[in-house]
Amino acid sequence: IPGSGDYMLPAVLLKPRQNDSGKYVILLDPRGMDHAANRDSLAHGLSAAGYTVLLLDLPGIGSMGPGYLKGDSYIGNTPYNQWFGAVLTNKSFVALRAEDIIRAVRFIQKRAENSADISVISIGPLGSELLHAGLFEKQIKNIALIRPFLSYADIAITRFYEPSFIPFTIAGAVKAYDLPDLMAHHSSGKLLLIGPVDADGSLSGSEKLNQNYAFVKKVLNVSAPGNFEMYSVTAPSEVEAYILEWLR
Repeated sequence: IPGSGDYMLPAVLLKPRQNDSGKYVILLDPRGMDHAANRDSLAHGLSAAGYTVLLLDLPGIGSMGPGYLKGDSYIGNTPYNQWFGAVLTNKSFVALRAEDIIRAVRFIQKRAENSADISVISIGPLGSELLHAGLFEKQIKNIALIRPFLSYADIAITRFYEPSFIPFTIAGAVKAYDLPDLMAHHSSGKLLLIGPVDADGSLSGSEKLNQNYAFVKKVLNVSAPGNFEMYSVTAPSEVEAYILEWLR
């Protein structure tokens, strides 16, 4: 799939062998599509349930990973120097990847009979990119975030945060908005959160979840009642069960 710059996005399309529902799902995994395509993965569970699943690698991920450019700011297996470079060029990796998610959606639109019914699922910190893509591409009707970090603000105020989250943040964003604001804007389709995590990567407690997403619930209960769901589960079988029920 043509990317936002002078590169191509490697992608794999998993087609169901039988009981094809005609519905498409894009699955985004920060560990790359090779990991996402594991035989016991969510991708194969979705395909077995009749969904066509698109897997792809985005800039900095999988086969398009960080490579050899480690520099002197390589912390926790995370290339901070690339993030600093993005700050200097005023173009974040989040923006690049969000643009490419939109390109993947339009790739499906050209091939799908029911192009209006496109769901996108992200795993881990890629929820940041997906929420931005959903803001600009209205064909992304349904968004599911599996183990997303709570917010940029939570990372900013946490001393021992998870370094791998940094490439999925935007410098200075909290002055203007945060991820819950993007969630509250998603009123045209369904929004599902499974197992949100704190800035250190640990599973968020119910009190912190309610505090962080109070604004989201308040807005969506008015503009899209019943379309916002949240569950604190982590077992793969439970996650898959919730995803399949949500897609129906």
